[in-house]
Amino acid sequence: MEPIDLLDKILTQIKQKEGKNYISFAALLSKLGKTGRKLLDLTETKPTVSMTEKSLRPYLGSAFMILKGSRTSFLAFKLPIDEIVFEVLRIKFQKGSFSPAQLTQHMPMKKDEFIACFNRLLEAKRITVSVNAEFKVTVRNVDMSRSTTGSTTDSTTTTAVTTTYQPPILTTRSQTFVSSVLSPQDDRRQFREAFDELDKGRIFVRICNLRRQLGWDEERFNSLLRQFRTEGIVQLHTGDISSMSEEEIAQSFTDENNFFYVTLTMKPQTDIR
Repeated sequence: MEPIDLLDKILTQIKQKEGKNYISFAALLSKLGKTGRKLLDLTETKPTVSMTEKSLRPYLGSAFMILKGSRTSFLAFKLPIDEIVFEVLRIKFQKGSFSPAQLTQHMPMKKDEFIACFNRLLEAKRITVSVNAEFKVTVRNVDMSRSTTGSTTDSTTTTAVTTTYQPPILTTRSQTFVSSVLSPQDDRRQFREAFDELDKGRIFVRICNLRRQLGWDEERFNSLLRQFRTEGIVQLHTGDISSMSEEEIAQSFTDENNFFYVTLTMKPQTDIR
């Protein structure tokens, strides 16, 4: 196995099991084992952070990046830093509310960088906060609806609006070769099957290839992709576009925050409902 494939595999497993897009150097070294360390030329018994970083740098490219926290460093998928923070918040808020100080401890970056990300997410209304009588601030909500419909706001509250995926209304022309509108569940199954056909152990599947495999119109594909992303079923990734045609680049995916993605990974079959 090539080093970059091994790093892909480890990070993808972490994403699927823990919902994180990153792994600390210490945890990475543990998962690499002797064989993996040898592939990366990490032969020292206890390599330092700088040694590990030096060994990883040749494999960063367009797929990975290194994040530096207050105490250690992390290997991460190459994603916009705000998206990495948002994913951590999404996972954390499935377990309850946290203060900003508590959240800082769970971030793969230094405090100042996290505060900057936090404020951007707050401005974009992707998170909301509340203040109690003692002026203690608690982050109380992560707005997962931004991936589909955005949010509605009044002067005092932010309310997440979540809608279920609706198949597109077919035109008269399209109805000549489609006998009936498929249910959302049918679309979900077809998406899963198309992904599995393209996957074949590659880990990352190009979005443009998945579009071609399904043959859906743009709105139908994008709506379900956003829905799966909201549910945490798919993870979107940037990638190297140097070998891609203009058509393939155009058939990739740009989200509502204007972040551009080339590939995706998907949770195992058992997680699809």
